[in-house]
Amino acid sequence: MVRSMYSAISGLSSHQFKMDVVGNDLANVNTIGYKGKRTNLSSSFSQVSRAASTLQPVGIEVGLGTQIASTDTQFTQGAFQRTDIPTDLGLAGDGFFMLGATSASTTPVFYSRAGNFSVDLNGYLRSQDGNFVLGTLGTSAGSGFSTSVAQNVSPSVTYTTTTAASGLLAVRIPTTITGGSPSPQNVSGFNIGSDGKIIVTGDNGASSAIGFISVATFQSNQGLTPTPNTNFAASDAAGAATANPPGTGRAGKTQSGVLELSNVDIAQEFTEMIITQRGFDANARTITTSDEMLQTAVNLKR
Repeated sequence: MVRSMYSAISGLSSHQFKMDVVGNDLANVNTIGYKGKRTNLSSSFSQVSRAASTLQPVGIEVGLGTQIASTDTQFTQGAFQRTDIPTDLGLAGDGFFMLGATSASTTPVFYSRAGNFSVDLNGYLRSQDGNFVLGTLGTSAGSGFSTSVAQNVSPSVTYTTTTAASGLLAVRIPTTITGGSPSPQNVSGFNIGSDGKIIVTGDNGASSAIGFISVATFQSNQGLTPTPNTNFAASDAAGAATANPPGTGRAGKTQSGVLELSNVDIAQEFTEMIITQRGFDANARTITTSDEMLQTAVNLKR
């Protein structure tokens, strides 16, 4: 009876943990780029009174409760919400946007599926937590994307796969472009294609490609470490990150003017909540019943 109470206590603790995970998923049901979690339980060790043998193929053992085995992040695709804002980006497929801490950063510090970016007063594309969106340069040099690029260079802009620790710069939308007539002229708008190519348009309608948004892929997404602001950090368990052109290899395609919503399924989460609550109630009932059995045993001498 005492063992059953301790087993039930482990069940209460495990189901409370699982309820915490479900509650966090429901709290983030409207968080851009959020990925839901799944709690996996496993049985704890068993006390063996008699091991199975040739003469007695069935042994005698009793389990001693349950424990948390792991919490998996579900990297399934979330639904897209159309916003028509050019700085809003979604990723259709595998991969993560790469974020750096400084404008001159060549090494990503975070990876994210949340594409609700904005342009700061210096033209840099930033995430909601202030990190710089990283990419590769097209036709000009310098720290970050140049504010002066040649016109009509879209065909000549290329992208080569790089390691995530080199060849990356902060994406900067230029304010003026040179070439053509008149020169220079103001940038009137920009768009980002499905291949991640950033194309700016001048006052006279001429377009110029300045580079690409980079997408990082990993050998194991489950090895990534969750951080605040819906970001992930690299780890040895995830393997080395590789910066890929969007739409090539395992990297997903970029979609401008949309945001990837949370992949949390409310119906599934409420179902998990009910099952978890029933499991918690059952373990609490086990403790109550064991207490009543002990009380009955104590009262035998009366």
